[in-house]
Amino acid sequence: VVSVYRIGQWCSGAGSTNWSNMATASDKNMSIVAELEIEMMSDMYNRMSASCHKKCIPARYRDGELSKGESVCIDRCVSKYLEVHDKIGKKLTEISTQDDALAKQVQQQGDNKPALPGVAGPNIAQTGMPIST
Repeated sequence: VVSVYRIGQWCSGAGSTNWSNMATASDKNMSIVAELEIEMMSDMYNRMSASCHKKCIPARYRDGELSKGESVCIDRCVSKYLEVHDKIGKKLTEISTQDDALAKQVQQQGDNKPALPGVAGPNIAQTGMPIST
């Protein structure tokens, strides 16, 4: 299963999620992203269903309908599962944001290095002109 974070990396072509790049991606890329999102949600639903079924419904059915206890258990299980899924998604977004900020900081530090050791000032890559001494 591919995370939303990884989809963002793939669409932006970089190591950071850039949702504005996703908006400008080609229709083909957006179609792939939509398919992956559907696949992820389907997988989450299937795992949730199996987990809550195993937890709340006995292996041998007594009735054709769910009992009140089973229904309450299923409701609570699904609620908790979705709550945890939401918390994990928010944490991954937070981590992604921190990674983006760190990557920008590292890039800025790399851009501020002098062209020659011991020579201060902008380098040739920044100005397009050699440094005169």
